[in-house]
Amino acid sequence: MWLVLGQDNDVEAGWVAARLAERSDRPVRWLSASTLVHDCRWEHRVGGSGASARLVLRDGTVLDPTTVDAVVNRLCWLGAETFTGASARDRVYASAEFYALGLSWLESMGGRVLNRPAGTGLAGRWLRTSEWRSLARTVGLCVVPYRSDEPGVEAADTDLVALALDSEVIEADGPGVSTAVRDALARLQHAAGLDLLGVRLEAGERLRSASALPAMSRFGDAGIEAVHKALLARDGALR
Repeated sequence: MWLVLGQDNDVEAGWVAARLAERSDRPVRWLSASTLVHDCRWEHRVGGSGASARLVLRDGTVLDPTTVDAVVNRLCWLGAETFTGASARDRVYASAEFYALGLSWLESMGGRVLNRPAGTGLAGRWLRTSEWRSLARTVGLCVVPYRSDEPGVEAADTDLVALALDSEVIEADGPGVSTAVRDALARLQHAAGLDLLGVRLEAGERLRSASALPAMSRFGDAGIEAVHKALLARDGALR
């Protein structure tokens, strides 16, 4: 099967799962963070040869290397905040343990995962806006000047929205990005250590913001076809 992982309120993850199910001959399962925390039995082993995991969902579905062929990873957090019977201190400790467990599980699936985890994020390393713009400059992209007194200004209605996936660049509203910018976006995707990266560009040239969790529905059929192609490549590489 293929998995789509996301937070409970990630409507984009549900959209991706539904659209992939229409195209794939494999079962596609969307799993939320709360399902992994509350409705799942974990068996996780760590040894000299690495980590391995076997998860059993409430309905009996088994998730292990023999059943999971590819994963779209949009997870941000696995935590114990809803364990209201525990003390606040214990919930903080348990949340850290859940995060470490999720990190190890995702890493153990290796190349199956679209957007593999990093130490600072379950779906790849998390960067502030200023850090994204700094990284973008290193790969030859122009950037919107960063103002420390406006750190939350990350969008404008006139921005061009694009997706970089396995070095392919897809634009939400049709072609509008130059070849030089497209090449730089592919370099940014690799520099960030991601397989899939969403960006907003002022005037189609200057990077305003970037995210490992783009709104995939903005890209419609073109975006989901690119994700389908990427998952087939990862699935096929394991056979």
